[in-house]
Amino acid sequence: MLPELEEKPIFDGEKANLLVRDLRKCFDSGRTKSYEWRVSQLEAISKMLEEKEKEITEALYKDLAKPPFEAFITEVFNFLLLLCISLWNSFNLLFLHSLLSCCHLMFQFVQ
Repeated sequence: MLPELEEKPIFDGEKANLLVRDLRKCFDSGRTKSYEWRVSQLEAISKMLEEKEKEITEALYKDLAKPPFEAFITEVFNFLLLLCISLWNSFNLLFLHSLLSCCHLMFQFVQ
């Protein structure tokens, strides 16, 4: 006796349109994730890269014959560098936003 196959939902054009509509509605609302949430996501990606470094370099050797050191420098290290730049930029944007908010409040006070 064969086991029953589970019927998987189909992601068709109608569901895609509903998803896009919901995503646009959320985007248009102007709500964003907090600075802390964004930093935690970048840090989690960094941690995952460090934990899976060996598996990543082995897969690149297996699939592309890329030596481990080259794989680390061109893939893992470059991505970690981009994460550091993203963290730095997000900090700078937060600082700039805070500074502009203070300037705006001071300007209102002066008037």
